[in-house]
Amino acid sequence: MNQARGKRNRGLIYKYPRTFVIGSTIAALLALFSRPIYDVFFSKEPIDYEKVLAEHRAQKAKRHGVRKESKAEVQAVPPTSS
Repeated sequence: MNQARGKRNRGLIYKYPRTFVIGSTIAALLALFSRPIYDVFFSKEPIDYEKVLAEHRAQKAKRHGVRKESKAEVQAVPPTSS
């Protein structure tokens, strides 16, 4: 009688170990990647990756003190004749 009582009170982790592991793994991955998944499937406006990359490069150059000259500035300088 004691054995039947013990088996009845087992938790789900012991009854269905594979299901518990798979379910826990899926829940953890969804929690970890919830923002990228939302952005991919439910984002209202498309992301302009070239603009984002350009902003990132500009911030990085500003942090390191590098100034990138634009094509207009380079062309505005008259060529020196020697």
